[in-house]
Amino acid sequence: MQIREYIPEDSSYLTKILYLAVHNIPTDIYTREQQNAWAPISILEQNLNLTKTWVCLIDDTIAGFIDFILSKGHINYLYTHPNYQRKGIASLLYEKVETEAIRLQIEKLTTDASKVALPFFLHKGFTLERENIVERKGVEMINFTVSKIII
Repeated sequence: MQIREYIPEDSSYLTKILYLAVHNIPTDIYTREQQNAWAPISILEQNLNLTKTWVCLIDDTIAGFIDFILSKGHINYLYTHPNYQRKGIASLLYEKVETEAIRLQIEKLTTDASKVALPFFLHKGFTLERENIVERKGVEMINFTVSKIII
């Protein structure tokens, strides 16, 4: 596995990973309506130029990515392609962000974790701050704000 910085040519594949990862969540956790509101095809193209993004490659194929808002210490996206889940990719990407945050002396990391991602972040030492009801395209769903002091 190799981590490298995002390049604009990655955009369409990262959008595909986000879409597939969200739409692979069982519908008893997030309904299809919630998944469609959460991950429309165009979501990433609007955001990636404002953040720091890394991708994880396996045999020259992007297997996952993490997107980080440096100015806020906020992990915006962390997704792994369904074919590559449970192989340590999310952990490797998270470690890259934490290392970079420490280097930049960012004191605290935050994210808004889905029901599926919450156990991952708790395992990485994040603390649950609150449960949120968020609305996307008129559809409500639950996520969780979590944080971790790193310095």
